[in-house]
Amino acid sequence: MYIAHISISEFRGIKSLEWSPSPSVNCLIGPGDSCKTTILDAIEIGLTPRFGYTGKDPDLFGCDPTKEPEICLTLVELPDELIVEQKYGFYLRGWNETDQKVNDEKADGDQIALTIKALLDPETLEWRWEIFNERLEGEQPRFAFKDAKPIAPSRLGELRWS
Repeated sequence: MYIAHISISEFRGIKSLEWSPSPSVNCLIGPGDSCKTTILDAIEIGLTPRFGYTGKDPDLFGCDPTKEPEICLTLVELPDELIVEQKYGFYLRGWNETDQKVNDEKADGDQIALTIKALLDPETLEWRWEIFNERLEGEQPRFAFKDAKPIAPSRLGELRWS
């Protein structure tokens, strides 16, 4: 499994970002305060739903309480247990590697894809996770922690020596 497409809006220092990372190794290079860590934080938040996980005012773009941060991660080469109809099979999308485009309906040549959306409520500062597909109307199905646990990213932090 890998992330085929990332869409981030109004999260911390990112007004809008659309990126299709390589399926292998990616390097984030840039000066300090260019949002490299913010992108990694967004991936971690998007793939790690937690009950009662709250954000902070700086998670809102420009600390503006009218902004509603949103992180969408489109995954491909999914584990079989996530794509069965009893799970998220009805909400699958297509990923066209050639066009670097997510399609709401899987077309010929597309890979099976699933988009997870994390949204931060600016009033309560609580995150919620759902499965996203533009063809769905009304409330989107929730993405459960038990389903995220086997795919959650591991992140190495700064080593501190005493």
